[in-house]
Amino acid sequence: MRGPTPAAKKSIAAPNDIPQQQQRAKILLAERDYEAAIPLLTKLAALKEPQFPETATWAKQTLPTAHEQHQKLREAAVSACQKARALRLQCDYAGAVQVLELIPVAGRTTELQQLLSESTDLADECSSLRQEIDESLKRKKYSRLRSLLERYLKLRPDSPKMERLLRNLEKNHPARAVANFQETQTYYDVAGRLFTPRDLFLIVFVFTTVFLAMSYAYYSYRANSGKAEPLVTMSDDNPMPPIGIVPGLQPRPRDTSATGGQETLTLKGHTGP
Repeated sequence: MRGPTPAAKKSIAAPNDIPQQQQRAKILLAERDYEAAIPLLTKLAALKEPQFPETATWAKQTLPTAHEQHQKLREAAVSACQKARALRLQCDYAGAVQVLELIPVAGRTTELQQLLSESTDLADECSSLRQEIDESLKRKKYSRLRSLLERYLKLRPDSPKMERLLRNLEKNHPARAVANFQETQTYYDVAGRLFTPRDLFLIVFVFTTVFLAMSYAYYSYRANSGKAEPLVTMSDDNPMPPIGIVPGLQPRPRDTSATGGQETLTLKGHTGP
């Protein structure tokens, strides 16, 4: 605890300065600067001058409350440091700054000041990196985008959108990866590569066309290589067009003895002239 300065001791000894010292003590209490207020209150409470009984009484009544508030402020500073460390582990540097800044300047310990300085630097760097990334995306300048993302993700590994953008940059054209990040178009992630609906339509169209062409060529080849000769014809006097092979029917040997030399077609399951 700091003691009163020589100037403060001298001013206490001068009766004409006592009203000013009381006003100063009130200002320090309002600023929660108990380190400076408590020594001053102690001097005012010890006043013996009969012309300032009210000032001495006020100081005596105020001292216990000042000590109590001072202790609470110390505990709050310790608690703020603990919360700030926990928030930093979650990469919430801005949140850590907010917690630490709740402690008034006069009540900040050396440990708290150091945490506040470090957290502020980290929060500012995150904010600056995010601004540079957004500016790079806006201006479509992608030369430094990957390095910016890598640094940002070291500070904020809890950013899934940024992580996805970096991953897509490694496998896709920057413009396409950025469009996916900005959700300006609908993309499908296929084996790490991004395809637009138009891409997918073209792929399906090409594969369908190739499949149909190959199927047509295959069946044409089979039809040409396996072209059947007519099995039989009717008599020479009454010719009929050639009869092709009917699937599922097996031809039987022809017997012309009963028809006087006229050929007949006898198929398994069917007999006809």
